[in-house]
Amino acid sequence: GMKAHRNVVPMICLLDNCRLHSLLSDCPDIAGNRASIDGWSKITGRILYRPYTASGAFFLPAVLTMAEEMKYLRDHGSLGGFREYGGAPQANWAMLNWMEVKIMWDVDQDPKKLRRQFIEGYYGKAAADPVERVYARMESGIRNSSVAPRPESPYGHNYMNSGFLSPFVEASRRDIEAALRIAQTEENASFKRRIARDMGALIGRVPPNLVELLKE
Repeated sequence: GMKAHRNVVPMICLLDNCRLHSLLSDCPDIAGNRASIDGWSKITGRILYRPYTASGAFFLPAVLTMAEEMKYLRDHGSLGGFREYGGAPQANWAMLNWMEVKIMWDVDQDPKKLRRQFIEGYYGKAAADPVERVYARMESGIRNSSVAPRPESPYGHNYMNSGFLSPFVEASRRDIEAALRIAQTEENASFKRRIARDMGALIGRVPPNLVELLKE
């Protein structure tokens, strides 16, 4: 029975929400998130959203998951929002920033096409195919994972120990190493550095002759 004044726009800040799974999934953390969004949307007809990231060798949420989240929010009256970023740039950090801004203006864009556009512009066309396969495989593995909430962690499903990403990295190792080989001969210094940093972060090492690039 709650009613909101016409000047009130609630901002939903789900600090302990799951950042691994889609907002459309049956993850128990996510069910609570949807209940908050749906409830406030019914009360006010308009909301703001302040989500968060889970940092690590692969930043979360992954971009297709984020795109689904933002479309759901638009459909429930969201006027926009601001995502809090933490941690040093590694794989998916820059792409998540870039795609979120793009999708804020038009949530009906194809996120897979945007992903490819970003990869070609950020890592270069030479490495685009293996890098895109890495991102696709990592996101698919993460969003379909059956991680259980950890009661000792205040962040629910976002508690990722060092072994959490390992199966997804191993499934992508051939493409990660292919991208790193391409970086060896890449003439564009920015592309070379980004491939070395992001793909190297996933497997925990950078080829010795590329290490100096990361000091720039």
